[in-house]
Amino acid sequence: LREWLDPRRYNGAVLLGLNGVVVKSHGGTDAEGFAHAVDVAMDMIGNDFNSRIAEGLAAMDLAILSATDAAPDA
Repeated sequence: LREWLDPRRYNGAVLLGLNGVVVKSHGGTDAEGFAHAVDVAMDMIGNDFNSRIAEGLAAMDLAILSATDAAPDA
C-alpha cells in the first residue's frame, strides 16, 4: 500500500497548450521522483501526446459546430 501511495511515483504535472512536451516536476522531489517525471515525458513523446490532444480538440470543435447547426433556432 505504501508503494502504491508513494507520491514520487506520480511526480510531474503536464503543461498543456504548448508546442512541445513539458512535465513540471515538484521542486521538493528526490531523484526517483524526478526520474518518474522524465518517464512521463518520454511516454508522452512516444505516444504522440500533443497530436492526439490536438486531434481530440478538433473533433470536439467539429461536434459542437455540428450540434449548434442542427439545433433549431429559438
